[in-house]
Amino acid sequence: DGNNMGPSLIYALGDFTGGHLWVEGEGEINVKDRWVAFDGNTLHSTTPFEGERFSLIYFTNSRAHLASPSTTNCLKTLGFPVPPSSILPLNYLNDVIQGIPPSTRTRRLLILRNLSEGAHVSVPRKRAAEWAEEVRRWVADTCGGEEAVEWLGLCWRRDERGRARASNVGYLLVRSESEVTRVIKALVKSSALSSGGSSSSRRVGGIKMKPSSRGLVVDRYKV
Repeated sequence: DGNNMGPSLIYALGDFTGGHLWVEGEGEINVKDRWVAFDGNTLHSTTPFEGERFSLIYFTNSRAHLASPSTTNCLKTLGFPVPPSSILPLNYLNDVIQGIPPSTRTRRLLILRNLSEGAHVSVPRKRAAEWAEEVRRWVADTCGGEEAVEWLGLCWRRDERGRARASNVGYLLVRSESEVTRVIKALVKSSALSSGGSSSSRRVGGIKMKPSSRGLVVDRYKV
């Protein structure tokens, strides 16, 4: 389930009693003869049941864009919508995220986390740091406050060989919302640094920023 891109769908059928879907934080959900969407990365299980129970579970693997042409054609033949692997623009993310009720914040974070790990197929060959920077700019433009603190955790890190990697770990540690706001404003304006701006350090929103081939270094945080 940790490799899912977006929510999972489940449908239970058969002659049985019980057998509800239990999701942590939501409780028991009746899935008999009905489709139910849930976050597969949240702890979940099937409650005890009697009889014969079958379940259909649909999900999209976060590496679906790496499927072979023959697999993609087979999926299309079976009626599954498979978007072209090279034409999903960044604003496609906005449609995905905005289509999810605000109350399902965990699901929103889940989708963006998966996108940071390569599920977004429009930039498969970009260096990890560049890709992470592009995602961070989108985050800064579309959210704020406490939610942004977690979303800005899409920082890049270094592996054991010192190479830059996109990451869903290393969430920014901040002491106040005002400081978060300053970081967000700096990120929103950071596009100027990569579009012909000065190569020297500069302050944006009170935060010292340095353009870098490995990403942006913002004050004490690498973001």
